Amino acid sequence: MGNLLDMAVTNVLTLEAERERISLELAQTLNAVVDAISERPVNVSALGRKLGLNRVTISKLLSGINSSSADELLAVIPGPESLRAAVSASEDHGVDVSLSSAAYEAIDAFATMIRDQYGTRAALNAALGKDSPRLSERVATNSRADVFNGMRRIIGVEAQVWVNAMFFLPSKADDTVIETTTLHGALGIRRLRPDTPFYFVFGSPFVEPGRDGRNLTASPLKLHDFYTNAPAKLESAMLGYQLCHRLVHDQLGKDAVVDTLVVSHDTMGSKRYADEKSALRGMSLVMDLPARALVFDVIVHESLFPGSDAELYVYKPGARGPSNPNDPSSQRDRIPITESVEQAPHGLAAFDVPEVPRYAEMIGRICNTAGYDLNRFRTYRLAMPYPLTGFQYTMAFRAPMPPGGS
Repeated sequence: MGNLLDMAVTNVLTLEAERERISLELAQTLNAVVDAISERPVNVSALGRKLGLNRVTISKLLSGINSSSADELLAVIPGPESLRAAVSASEDHGVDVSLSSAAYEAIDAFATMIRDQYGTRAALNAALGKDSPRLSERVATNSRADVFNGMRRIIGVEAQVWVNAMFFLPSKADDTVIETTTLHGALGIRRLRPDTPFYFVFGSPFVEPGRDGRNLTASPLKLHDFYTNAPAKLESAMLGYQLCHRLVHDQLGKDAVVDTLVVSHDTMGSKRYADEKSALRGMSLVMDLPARALVFDVIVHESLFPGSDAELYVYKPGARGPSNPNDPSSQRDRIPITESVEQAPHGLAAFDVPEVPRYAEMIGRICNTAGYDLNRFRTYRLAMPYPLTGFQYTMAFRAPMPPGGS
């Protein structure tokens, strides 16, 4: 076993050294090529027009060769074919063949490393950034953006932002129960295909023992006057212990954009106290549609979960179905992400977020209607670009033992 571990470590170190060498060669040779372009425009778009290349390629090239680390250069810089095209175009604008030949050699080494060591550029990107949180976050975001672009074409629907805000408060009827009020839905929904039905649901993906979810109800509270776009046409029904909404809207086109937000209430949302089998309480969200951003808030009454802050669990559901963080076996489906939960300031100002126009007004209406004093709640937020469709995001808290319990 020791020899295998030593070999694995050696392999990793060898790959890192190879990346460092090739990155340095790319930076030196491509910088020399760019500097030698006659009458080189400073503006990125103008340089792209001069070389006959698009602005994105030029922007990535310049960002890459001026990166602060080897791995950052390799993550940002265009692929080998785009780099060859840039060098070839530069030869028509005063770049000496000795400079372009050196650049071609570095590009060939880059292409060989991708092919022989990693297989694909995507695999190389996945290996980058382990020592750089900023680079790791960039690689993760770009990878999720690729998933978003594929899923929206497959599912035929996309949204600008998915919103979930759940209030946790003690039940007035039962001291052992937590009630929940939830705002959930999507803004900027657009159909890309007319032939794919679309549903989104709300409700716990798993049911606690002794609870069947029948206390979950849709609220008559409407938020249409806060929408940026026209209200989506929905058909809603309770299916088992989940509230299911079908998108009736079937218009296509860049201007056929709709919003839909639903408020629901559950008088038996969760158990308040821990027991011998489970100590975590919270909210789970499964992304039903591809969205460019997620704003996921859990708003907890001051009397609940004393001394506990939110813990984030992200799962890749598979054949085993939804994951319960109280179940140790769910750990095998958990995946790491670069984003984290942050505690927001008190008051409505915490809900002034750019992703959700008039969000603070929506939360204010819910509080005014339900009689909630927002100053007696603390808010935890997960905000991230390109959340993964079909993945489960859970925000959980450690519940106390019941009074008199041990």
